[in-house]
Amino acid sequence: MNTRPLQYALSPLTQFGLADPIVEAYSEVSGRYDHLDGVDPEIANFELAEEDVKGEILMPLIHTQGKTVYLYVALAHAFRCRGYRPIITICNSLLPICLQKEGHPDTAGTCSNCHHESKTYLESFGFEPTYLSDYLPDSYDVPTTNETEVEPYVHNGVDLSTFSVATTRRFLRKYTIDFEDENDRDIYNRFLQSGIMLTDAIKNVLSERDIAATVGSHIPYVYGGALEKLSYEENIPAINYGTGYFRKNTVFFGHIRNRRSLNSDPTVLKTKVEEPLTDAEMSRIDSFMEGRRNRTVIRDRHNYIENADKQLPIDEDRPIIGLFCNLLWDGSLIGSDLTFDSPFEWVKQTIDFVNDQNLHLVIKAHPAEAHRETNERMVDWIRNELEELPSNVTLLEADTSVDPYKLADDIDLGIVYNSTLGLEMTCFGKPVIVVGETHYRNLGFTYDPETDEEYFNLLSNLEEVQLDREMKQRAKRYANYLIFGRHIEFKFANLEGPNRLPDLRHEELNAGNEKLDYVVDRILSDDGAIAYEEDSAPITETQY
Repeated sequence: MNTRPLQYALSPLTQFGLADPIVEAYSEVSGRYDHLDGVDPEIANFELAEEDVKGEILMPLIHTQGKTVYLYVALAHAFRCRGYRPIITICNSLLPICLQKEGHPDTAGTCSNCHHESKTYLESFGFEPTYLSDYLPDSYDVPTTNETEVEPYVHNGVDLSTFSVATTRRFLRKYTIDFEDENDRDIYNRFLQSGIMLTDAIKNVLSERDIAATVGSHIPYVYGGALEKLSYEENIPAINYGTGYFRKNTVFFGHIRNRRSLNSDPTVLKTKVEEPLTDAEMSRIDSFMEGRRNRTVIRDRHNYIENADKQLPIDEDRPIIGLFCNLLWDGSLIGSDLTFDSPFEWVKQTIDFVNDQNLHLVIKAHPAEAHRETNERMVDWIRNELEELPSNVTLLEADTSVDPYKLADDIDLGIVYNSTLGLEMTCFGKPVIVVGETHYRNLGFTYDPETDEEYFNLLSNLEEVQLDREMKQRAKRYANYLIFGRHIEFKFANLEGPNRLPDLRHEELNAGNEKLDYVVDRILSDDGAIAYEEDSAPITETQY
């Protein structure tokens, strides 16, 4: 439902206190929350007796995050069934800016609508929202910042600059934050101010409540990772929670101390990549990876071009290198610069290097640049930076009809910044160089140069950059753990369909559900590697 006209209309009414009743009346007439009538009454009416409370779980929702609110209430109910009271914090039109305004008007009306939506959803499931303003003094003033470049900005023991950069990039849909541009500079400073306010409020929550663990979302951003980091610095378990990346109907847990959602505990990973798979596990991961390649299983949130079967006119007498770009404003790029200072520098130096080499470089832009609004594209940057590409460099647009999986079959070597395609290529038997920080780096199946000198030395000696059998086996062991261990399947994670309620049933969330019992225990135990490895029998395509 398009609520933009409503959000614009509400803005002048907020100062008179009329926004909330108007939103409520609009919601009643439009029926936009009628689907919430299907909430299980045992969930909506559940009460945790005060004498049964073992502790509290902080769940900073902050703003309505689409259907992920269902994931929040499902886990929140699982906690209260086991004696832990959820403290779900939301913003009541308090913050200078948030990502709710990413695709909506930057107005007070958007705040009013978001506040009403968050409150409605939570109350429908029997949760009373906790407002950030309740944990800030009445005299609290919105902080003022006037940063003219990205520098460390530590507040409450948390460097908010990295989280503000990631959130600003997502909001602006571009990698480069131009501080000479008034809008870019303003957006960055407003997210920095939001981070200050959020950590001020959450610090008070942590000190005044009996918080046993914090469960947040979206590690890169100010409303997620900054609050998890604050909790972690206060010696409170800080877990990241969201939908699965590679399998439908799954949830995924990360830990702030591992810096990224996909990262796991290094000690656990070392064991997993060295532990042989059973025949059934090997068959399952092979089937899954092949399905990723031929589209019989879901790939990711950004579908590739249908019927992408165009062949490239490439000189196959030369070694072929495939360079696969990231979506430039994706949060995973924060803190990932290792071998090079930026993805742009990586691409430029690689093009410069291959200019006089006997090889062919194919650069593939990330397909999401064609499917999602993007204000800075790698292909555009290359064309603006270089007047003419070398004859042995092929540049593929985001919407090219060349499938990157088919391209991977034709290359001799893959290069990625931190894309998970690098993991997939190793499972397909291709050697891969990784130049950025990623969840599968330094696990013994990719080449991981620390410096540009090491990187170009690898490119100069391609005959030595090979993928042996043990490296491929390690890649599959890790992929099996990532996809079938850390992706945990639950009925309530089925979020497909407009406004359709997932299957949230009290009896399935109650104590006694083995998987949820395990998840709750691991969160409370501050586990940095929450995984639930189920039966390794083959899984049907519809379950992916």
